Amino acid sequence: MRLVEIIRTITWLELEPEYLRLYPDDESAIEEYERIYTSLLQITPSETNMRISIEYVDEEGDQYHHVHGISNPEGESSVQESWALDFADWSEWLDMKIESQTLVEYTPVEIATHCLWEMTFAGFSREEIRERLDELISQVEEIKKEHGLDSTDDD
Repeated sequence: MRLVEIIRTITWLELEPEYLRLYPDDESAIEEYERIYTSLLQITPSETNMRISIEYVDEEGDQYHHVHGISNPEGESSVQESWALDFADWSEWLDMKIESQTLVEYTPVEIATHCLWEMTFAGFSREEIRERLDELISQVEEIKKEHGLDSTDDD
C-alpha cells in the first residue's frame, strides 16, 4: 500500500482528532495541516523506490514515532538503508510504499498523521522545504570551499 492510497481513503475529519491526540503542541497550526492534507489530494505522485517505515522509540524516557525511509542499494536485495525524509518532495512521499510491519503496527489514520507531521518538519509548503534544502546545500558547499574540499568528494 502506498501513502497516496491511505491519504485518499481517509478524511480530514478522521485525521484531525488523531493528529491533535498525537501532536497536541501543534494545535495552533491545525488549519495549516488541513490545508496541506487537502493539497496532498491534488498532487500527482512521483515514482520512487523509497518505502516508509514508522517505529515506536523509547530511549531513556524520550518517546516518539520515528518516521524514515527505507531503500535497498542498487544490486543489494538484503541490505537496507535508512533515510531521513524531511526534504523529500510531497509527490515522492505519496508514491512511497508503506513497510509491512508499519501496516501491522499502525492504523491508516496513524500512518497518515505521522507522515503529515514528518513531511512538514522542514516547512509548510513544498517551496519552503525546497528553499531550506537549497540553503543547506549552499552551506555545505561553502564549508567545503573554506576547508579546501572538492565539491565532488563524498567525505
